[in-house]
Amino acid sequence: MTDTSTLINDALVLWADVREGVIEEIANIPEDEWNFRPAPGAWSVREIGEHIVESSLVFAGELARRESSFQRQTLDDFYREFGTQPRVRSKSELLAQLRDTFSEVEGRLRSLSDEHLLGNLTGFSGTSFVRLSFIHYGYAHEMHHCGQIALCARLLGLVPASTQRLRRMQQAAVQTYELPEAELTVSPT
Repeated sequence: MTDTSTLINDALVLWADVREGVIEEIANIPEDEWNFRPAPGAWSVREIGEHIVESSLVFAGELARRESSFQRQTLDDFYREFGTQPRVRSKSELLAQLRDTFSEVEGRLRSLSDEHLLGNLTGFSGTSFVRLSFIHYGYAHEMHHCGQIALCARLLGLVPASTQRLRRMQQAAVQTYELPEAELTVSPT
């Protein structure tokens, strides 16, 4: 059986990759468009980024508690307990918060004992999960919001950062393996 240090490392490597994708997508949106909302009442790019910052702190904070339950209080109370961050005034501040809070989340989760990580917590729906497996929920949540930001880029007439990354990977594969470009395709827009 794989030890928990390998499992936590794998989960955090995946989460770090997703967080880097979020950072790239937000960096791709011009600062004069970061308050863009895809529809009335929808979160802006800035608000999505702020939510990712705060919710990751909530996830890590609750996972670290001895008796973890995402049903023990309201979401607003979780934010007040673990996640409240100063509102950002610029895109560079938001990008810094995304980097800094991920370092904090990663450090907090790496500090947990095997026994603690293998213990149970109650999720938002009332279902019981092993803490270690719930870490995957954290990065899946960020991946969902990363897709929202990429959609905002498309609506603004931009090529999402994830598409740009795939194009770079495609070019590298073509050059490395001397493949004809037609064998590897990425959406043209």
